[in-house]
Amino acid sequence: MGEGIIIGVLDTGIKSDHPSFGDDGLPPPPSKWKGSSGIDEAINDGVDVLSISLGADSRPFHNDMIAVGAFSAVKKGIFVSCAGGNSGPANTSLSNEAPWILTVGASTMDRQIKAIVKLGDGRELLGESLFQPPDFPPTMIPLVYPTETGNCDYDGVIQSKVKGKIVACENLGSRYIMGDLVKQEGGAAIVILNQKEEGDTTFAEGHCLPASHVNFVGASNLKEYVNSTDKPVASISFNGTCLGTSPAPVVAFFSSRGPSSQSPGILKPDILGPGVNVLAAWPFDETSTENSTNPTFSVISGTSMSTPHLSGIAALIKAAHPDWSPAAIKSAIMTTADIADNDGNLIMDETRSPANFFATGAGHVNASKAMNPGLVYDIVVDDYVAYLCGLGYEDKNVELITGEKVTCSEVKKITEAQLNYPSIVVSQKLGKLTVNRTATNVEEGQFSTYTINAITANHNVPIEGDVAQRRTYIIRVHPPENLTITRSEDLTNWYKSFLPLATTESADFQFIYTYSEAIIGFAANLTEDEVRHVEQNDNFLKAYPDRLLPLSTTHTPDFLGLQINNGLWRMSNMGKGVIIGMVDTGAIQLLGGRRTESSVDDTTGHGTHAAGTAAGNFVKDVSILGNANYTAAGMAPYAHLAIYQVCDYRVCSGVDILAGMDAAIKDGVDVLYLAFRSNFFSFDADEIAVGAFSATEKGVLVIDPSGNSGPASSTLGTQAPWTLTVGASTMDRNFKSTVKLGNGQVLEGEAFSQPAHFPSTMIPLVYPTSAGADDTDDDDNCNSNNLGKAEVNGKMVACVRNRWSVKTGFKISAAGGAAMLVLNTEEDGYTTLPKSHYLPASHVSYIDGTKIKSGPSAHSQSPGYLKPDIIGPGVTVLAAWPGGFEWSTKDDAYTTFNAVYGTSIAAAHLSGIAALIKAAHPDWSPAAIKSAIMTTSDITDNTGNRIMDETLHPASFFAMGAGHVNPTKASEPGLVYDLVVEDYIAFLCGLGYEDDRVETITHRKVTCSKVKKITEAELNYPSVVADGKLGKLTVNRTATNVEEGHSTYNIKIDMPKGVSVNVSPATLEFSAIKEKKSFTISLSWSPNETTHAEGNFMWVSKKRVVRSPIVIYQKS
Repeated sequence: MGEGIIIGVLDTGIKSDHPSFGDDGLPPPPSKWKGSSGIDEAINDGVDVLSISLGADSRPFHNDMIAVGAFSAVKKGIFVSCAGGNSGPANTSLSNEAPWILTVGASTMDRQIKAIVKLGDGRELLGESLFQPPDFPPTMIPLVYPTETGNCDYDGVIQSKVKGKIVACENLGSRYIMGDLVKQEGGAAIVILNQKEEGDTTFAEGHCLPASHVNFVGASNLKEYVNSTDKPVASISFNGTCLGTSPAPVVAFFSSRGPSSQSPGILKPDILGPGVNVLAAWPFDETSTENSTNPTFSVISGTSMSTPHLSGIAALIKAAHPDWSPAAIKSAIMTTADIADNDGNLIMDETRSPANFFATGAGHVNASKAMNPGLVYDIVVDDYVAYLCGLGYEDKNVELITGEKVTCSEVKKITEAQLNYPSIVVSQKLGKLTVNRTATNVEEGQFSTYTINAITANHNVPIEGDVAQRRTYIIRVHPPENLTITRSEDLTNWYKSFLPLATTESADFQFIYTYSEAIIGFAANLTEDEVRHVEQNDNFLKAYPDRLLPLSTTHTPDFLGLQINNGLWRMSNMGKGVIIGMVDTGAIQLLGGRRTESSVDDTTGHGTHAAGTAAGNFVKDVSILGNANYTAAGMAPYAHLAIYQVCDYRVCSGVDILAGMDAAIKDGVDVLYLAFRSNFFSFDADEIAVGAFSATEKGVLVIDPSGNSGPASSTLGTQAPWTLTVGASTMDRNFKSTVKLGNGQVLEGEAFSQPAHFPSTMIPLVYPTSAGADDTDDDDNCNSNNLGKAEVNGKMVACVRNRWSVKTGFKISAAGGAAMLVLNTEEDGYTTLPKSHYLPASHVSYIDGTKIKSGPSAHSQSPGYLKPDIIGPGVTVLAAWPGGFEWSTKDDAYTTFNAVYGTSIAAAHLSGIAALIKAAHPDWSPAAIKSAIMTTSDITDNTGNRIMDETLHPASFFAMGAGHVNPTKASEPGLVYDLVVEDYIAFLCGLGYEDDRVETITHRKVTCSKVKKITEAELNYPSVVADGKLGKLTVNRTATNVEEGHSTYNIKIDMPKGVSVNVSPATLEFSAIKEKKSFTISLSWSPNETTHAEGNFMWVSKKRVVRSPIVIYQKS
């Protein structure tokens, strides 16, 4: 169960007395543990896994403090997992793109907390709600759609006269506020309606009144019905927690997508993990009552929920394979990922279309498979240096990342595609690509043979104010060449020598941090003149201003195939001995917690939830508002957590993030989880990418969320190929809240709030609208004005989904609304997110929403590799929560768990999974762990069909990465695509980074003219992305055998007609563990006939299938 592994968590902190982090059954901390927590401190403390649920827009790796810190962690053998971001479904929206990071996307699970909306015409809408009132009557009551737009703001609720009605609210703004308003105005229930972009992703939330969050289809059905009758009525029935729902996983709409902006030749995200409606520990009680005894848990969603899953899985792998590098663990996770859902179909995105690898990464994490991948694609620090030089990074920028002097002109540069990554991404414009990969055998025992099997199927930010005004800067410097510094005080004094004496003696001067692991440098409050003074020092490397980055369970272990005394949990001893560093909002202090101020206690819940998801201990009889009742556990229950609180509420400072990564690397984490995503910057300008590079160089796998900006393409944040970028998917669990319309239609929605006494009789249903508004795309139909006009009192209010559906529910409740329907937009598709609403509610899909109201029914920095890398559960994930819900009343159930969503939740899953892999294979590199996760991922759901997106169409790889994580498979991938720092340097030089830019990322002097550069597609990544305009691409990959004994692998190709794939040699024979074999992949196609094609090449042995996605696309 990951015993002996330390997971460093960079997040919002945790609640120190939460039962998920109790010591029962845990061994003492490993002797390698040296510290407290924050990336520099986590590295120094000795964590094994560093989990970072943070992210910002994409930027060059040397300017990405997370990438830099993660690189330092990986250099020390720490596995770093980062959230891929919650900016999906837009393409190129990823965060945390560095190849030394495991970038995690979010997916749903096979669990729903159902709140079914039944319309008066007989149609039923499947929604979700965490609040399941036992007494809510099943009778039909009036249904109201506030005004003409479904906006459940104060005016909309008041105007709609919602008293006694079910209120259908567009998913706009805060869903909790909408519920508050509806309840205050006497509304009986609320239905939250997804917007188009949100598709099928619904949230199970704890509203203050009966509620159902329905997907975009359900929202469309509801609005169609409301417009078809003068007296719409509906009812909501609460069906509680349903397990085994399908399809699952599904890529969550918010899970950020590739291609990677910084390195498009690396597939990002790397992996999917559970990130929707994840139940995990929460720092405060959200639904307390006088008679409650439940611990504090909450359900939230996001890629920062997926990331701790992967961190926990990485801890398990590390515990089972303590000699595996971060790259080996990453490879095992990626190459064993699932690309099929539980129906046997390809994993879908939020539109119910097959998700592409830019959404799923290598697929959905399969923890059991990742434990024994067979082969891994390993990467060493030098590989990353070669990769960075290949990206064209200047020497100074490579040094910023690697912390070492690098002269790229003396480095054998490699392209992105040449990095030994467990995926291949090639520009379709090329038409062909040949890359090499080296597979390392990690399969012990008999001689193994693998046969190939390919299945086809920068802008300036203006600074205003006085020139003498101080602001926080991060100063990067060259390491002292002739000076040995052993004490931190000496290092601080040396850093201060860069500044004018008058500055250090100034009353308003503040020296904030000294960095030694994630980067070499410091953070201080400086004026522009002082910065110019620092630039004159010969050891100066780069200065950039601080920035703020946004924050991007009970059932997920079962959903991911983790079982006590069996499979990966048994092999990894549940992650024992692995340290997961959690860079987030804080959590309970286990091994250690660090914060810039006084306490790592979590006041927002995000860090606690992520930490509980990654490595929460077993807690019996956990539920939220009576739903998802089960024994809660994280991915790696026996792994150790190192908490680095770098975020306050929903924002995270770049200097704090770097300090957290620096500490995590120094502490010795194995897996680094990042709760945030970067913005769109080159790698050398992305502190996440730079910090992740440092972590990767130290053997730490960095896992980050792809972001919650989906489903738009190219919405990924950090996109470095050294991170595992995680998208979010659903699970096979629904919190059902059924809506029955007056015409007999039944809509299956979801809601956590499941009131037992909510009447089943029909009540008026209203869809609030504004005069002259387009009802089909109004994401604010339930605003206060519309709710007032709609007279929602006593009605069910249908609201198009937005980010504030719970607040909208509050407004509907305040306006007297009886219930709320959350209607997905077309973009939301089928992703419904049950939440704890203030009133009875149901969140229904877009299709169901159309029945209620009538109406017409690749990352940017380096798009040569696939991002996100993977998807994991990120929708309605139940995990630890620090305390009570903000809308709690004395009648609410006390809970220390909560269900939330987001790619950071999916990334938390992947962090835990990476920890399991690290525990099982402690010698695996971050790239190997990432490869194992990606190549073993699933691309089919639990019905056997392709994983779908939020629209119920097959999800593309840009949505799901390599697929949905399969922890069991990832533990035994057979082969991994490993990468070393030199590969990344060659990749960066191949991207065209100048020497100083590569130095910024790699922390070493690099002369790209001396480096054998590689393209993005040549990076030894577990995926291949090709520019469709090229027409051909040839890349090399090197597979490392991680399966003991003799093994033979044969190639198998699965690509659609019109794409020719040739792999040479077609058979790989291994006779020893860690033996490497290289092969060449040649692709050709007609650029005029093939604009987008996706498939896989697989190395197949008697025991293993090592699958890598191939994506050919033409970037517009």
